Amino acid sequence: MRFARNNVAFILCPLVYFTIKTNFFKPYGLYEGYNQSYNLDDLYFKILWILADLKEFMLEIHWPTCITLIVFTFLITKPPRNMPHTRGTVRISAFLIGNLAIILGSFPYLIVGHVPVFKEWGSRHQLLLPLGVALTIAAVFFSKNSGMRRLAFSVIIGSALSYNITTYISYFIDWNKQKALVAALARNPKIAKATLVIINDRTKYLNARNRTYAFYEWNGIFEQAYGNQGRFVMEPSYLIAYQSGEYDDFFSAHYKAAGFARNGNVSTLLVDITQHKEEMCVNSCNSMFPQFVLGVQSIDIDTEALLQ
Repeated sequence: MRFARNNVAFILCPLVYFTIKTNFFKPYGLYEGYNQSYNLDDLYFKILWILADLKEFMLEIHWPTCITLIVFTFLITKPPRNMPHTRGTVRISAFLIGNLAIILGSFPYLIVGHVPVFKEWGSRHQLLLPLGVALTIAAVFFSKNSGMRRLAFSVIIGSALSYNITTYISYFIDWNKQKALVAALARNPKIAKATLVIINDRTKYLNARNRTYAFYEWNGIFEQAYGNQGRFVMEPSYLIAYQSGEYDDFFSAHYKAAGFARNGNVSTLLVDITQHKEEMCVNSCNSMFPQFVLGVQSIDIDTEALLQ
């Protein structure tokens, strides 16, 4: 309470910022209405989503690397000397404050429909969580026993290193996948003549962060391959939205589709992307530098076949 009384201006800063931003700096253009709808109706399901994502994240950790780094960190770390003991009441307070900080850090995202998860680009919604997570971890792991503190320190450092190493490797593989796709597309004149391209990507296991390429990413890949923005590229899951006209505002240079127009002259292709059979083992060295086979088929987007 003393802190609150002495720092009223500091505490009011987020509220003042929010008020000014929502009233004088509203999103406009393509982003009109973005993050302007507030509700917590499905909060329960969002929490379940977070827990399910955390479980999936734990299952995807490369445990041999993680355990090796934990052991290595433990061996090279000297036991702490004369480290002051943390009282139980302090640890309980840190745990409660940490959980409160996690809730407060999640709230601004949850209330506008965003969920702080690890998958795809959802981790950007975790921006306000580190303080609460750090306090909670410190409260749980750091006991009076110096050996336990050393072990906890090793687990935290080893796990973080393992996650960063595997994440950067996945980005490297994803980067090589995109370069290989650009090269494969550039060698295919039939695809170059198409204006609307539906992508059936059977190599998503090579994508970083378990993500799916958005239509503007595919548009960028095709621009790199053919040197122009004369086509619109998407995966089948985007087709219904495209047909309903939801993407008409995205036929612009901002989304790498400035030369595309919805008219009767649209030539539609279904491109099936697979990896060479000898490179199908994801854990092999070949997956670091993949090569692809492109199957091409002219289609009518009014048929339901490509949605199956």
